[in-house]
Amino acid sequence: MTHALGQHSGRRVRGLSLVEIVVVFAVVVILGTMGYSALSRGRQMSKGTVCQSNLKQISAALGLYYNDYRAYPSDDLPLALGGYVGGGSKLFLCPSDPNPEGDSYSEFYVSRAGQSTQDYVCGCPRHVDERKAITLFCSSSVQAFDVCPVQWNGQDVPVGTSVTSGVIGFSDGSRVTVPEGMVVRLIQSFRMHDGRLYSLIGVGINETGTLDVEVTPGSRFEVVTPAAIAGVQGTRFHVQVALDGGLYCVNVSVAEGKVLVKDRWADGLGEQVVAGKAKKVKKNRKEVNKKLLKKWKKRRKHLADDKLYSPDSSTTDTRDDGNDNDDDNDDDSDDD
Repeated sequence: MTHALGQHSGRRVRGLSLVEIVVVFAVVVILGTMGYSALSRGRQMSKGTVCQSNLKQISAALGLYYNDYRAYPSDDLPLALGGYVGGGSKLFLCPSDPNPEGDSYSEFYVSRAGQSTQDYVCGCPRHVDERKAITLFCSSSVQAFDVCPVQWNGQDVPVGTSVTSGVIGFSDGSRVTVPEGMVVRLIQSFRMHDGRLYSLIGVGINETGTLDVEVTPGSRFEVVTPAAIAGVQGTRFHVQVALDGGLYCVNVSVAEGKVLVKDRWADGLGEQVVAGKAKKVKKNRKEVNKKLLKKWKKRRKHLADDKLYSPDSSTTDTRDDGNDNDDDNDDDSDDD
C-alpha cells in the first residue's frame, strides 16, 4: 500500500502543449472580434435609427413650413425649420457626421415646388462606413439604400463633392460631361430597392455652361439647376445654363428618349420633352440668388480645399455674385 501511494504521489501533472495554447488564443481572438463587430454594428444601427428619426421630423417640419408659406425652404434647414421642431439644433445633426457642430442635411437637400411622391428631398450618405444612405422622399417615406460609387475623370469621389471640368461616371454607366470652369455638385447616387440607380447632380448659382448628359435606360437621374430640374429615366440630353441680363436661362434639349423638365420654384408636375425638342425655363436671377446664394457660397468655398476636384487647384471664382443692380424681370417659361 505504501509503495502504491508513493507511486501515485510521484506522477507529473501534464501542462498545455504549444498547439493547445495557440488554439485557445485563436478562439479568444475570434470571440473578441465577433463581439467587437456585433457592438460596432449595433452602434451603426443605432446611429441610423437616429438619422431616420431626424429626417422624419424634418419631413413633418417641411409640411408645416409649406402650410405657412405655400413654398418649401430653399436653403439652410436649421434656420428655416428651427421654429417647427422640438429637438433644437441636434435634430439637424446626424450622429454619423464627423463634424459635431455642423448641419448634416442641408448640403443634400433639394428644394422643389412641383413634387411627386417618389421625388428625392434629402438624404444622409454617412452610414455603415459611407455605404448606406438614409433618404427622405416627397411621400415622407424614409428608407436606407446602398450608396453607389461615382468617379470623376476615373478617380473615385464621394457624394457631396463638387467637381469642375471633365467626365462624371456613375455605377450604371451613365455619364455627364462637365465643361471647363463649370462647377457641379454630386448630391446623391444610390441603388433603390427595385434595382434602379437614382442619381442627382446640382448646378449652383452663376455657374454657366452646357452639360452633356447620357443616362443608362432604366436609371433615374436629375440635374438640379437654379431655375429648373431636368429628370429622366434613361436618355441623352443637354442642359445649358446661361445668364441673360437679370435672368437665369436653362435650356434642356433632348437627343434621345424623354426628359421631364420642372420649374424649380413653381407648382406643377413639369413638362415632358421628347427627342428633337427643347424646353427653356427663365427665372429672375435676383430672386433665385436670394434663395440659393448662401448655400452655393459654401460650395464655392471648397475651391480652397480638397473637397473640390479641379485640374487646376489654383482656380478662383471671379464671377459676379448676382447681387448687381439689374432691373427686375418677370419670371417666365417658354418652349423653343
